[in-house]
Amino acid sequence: MLYQTSCDTPIGRLMITYTEQAIYSLDRMDEPIYPKMDTPLAKMAQKQLAEYFAGERREFDLPLDQTRGTAFQRKVWKAVQQIPYGQTRSYREVAQMLGKPKAARPVGSAVAQTPFPILVPCHRVISASGGLGGYGGRSDEKAFLLAMEKRARRKQEGQTHILFDLDGTLTDPKEGITKSVQYALADFGIVEPDLEALVCFIGPPLKESLQEYYGMDDREAEHAVERYRERFSEVGLYENRAFEGVKELLAALRAAGKTLAVATSKPTVFARKILKRYELASYFEEIVGSELDGRRSRKAEVIEEALHRLDMQDRRGQVTMVGDRRQDIEGAKACGVKSIGVRFGYAEPGELENAGADAIAENISELRHLLLTR
Repeated sequence: MLYQTSCDTPIGRLMITYTEQAIYSLDRMDEPIYPKMDTPLAKMAQKQLAEYFAGERREFDLPLDQTRGTAFQRKVWKAVQQIPYGQTRSYREVAQMLGKPKAARPVGSAVAQTPFPILVPCHRVISASGGLGGYGGRSDEKAFLLAMEKRARRKQEGQTHILFDLDGTLTDPKEGITKSVQYALADFGIVEPDLEALVCFIGPPLKESLQEYYGMDDREAEHAVERYRERFSEVGLYENRAFEGVKELLAALRAAGKTLAVATSKPTVFARKILKRYELASYFEEIVGSELDGRRSRKAEVIEEALHRLDMQDRRGQVTMVGDRRQDIEGAKACGVKSIGVRFGYAEPGELENAGADAIAENISELRHLLLTR
């Protein structure tokens, strides 16, 4: 005996047809043709559909009466149920899941004939070209369901991992860096009394900046870096201060369940000492910087290493890079992660916008709001 009950959804009224043991079909119709009988199964189906359209459910746990399907169709429907929420597969990919790579057309036919659209998420199967294809002749519904799932997935997953630059983002290193650059330049007979003229060295890789601003070749720049580190490792390292509100920001992010890491072009050994001195190290899962021998100096390389250590290579959409210079933003874009630029660091006017930052925070308060609402 078949029974029916309805469920109003954003794509219209859906009619649930069911037996006492299983769901028989899910269709669009205005009026029932079978009687209604309130059963635990009917109530469960209505509840799960409501949760799905509210973005609160990813999978259905309902018994399905598949007696009308052929053995091949049942295999296709089972394979389609394995497609993750918010993702898509082509008909060919579903055929490959079945071990029948040439059966894309029969797969398409089986998908179109499922009695349980949504419950068997055939809307997640698309053509190899990316087209939506059929879905019972209602491609608009298919587009709606896919967009709804992607929105819900983004909202639920959010930005779970945050990478922070160090200099100009967590701490203000102006005195230590500029005086150490001044010290290194003096070894070449270059006298630069104005420390403000050396602020451009805060953020980018040191060797590249020496070559860019003072025309040094590789050998000269490497020697200047050695001289810089001679002073920085002993004195400049501690001519620094944490920005006001940074510790409270990190504590709030950790309390909200965010995973934090540092991704800096500064050598890791120096970054660790600075973070430890200002009691910030304990907030971070990983502290990733460059190596003293010059390896991993580019920001994209540092970010990529951080993604590797955090096991986030396949979940880049959940990662945000926070920094004050264009190198932070460009590195984030190169690695496929979101970026937030901060103005309280050392960026030139327009630098963060021109680099393509996804968002810009004027101060720590704005940064906190952006990171906790993503």
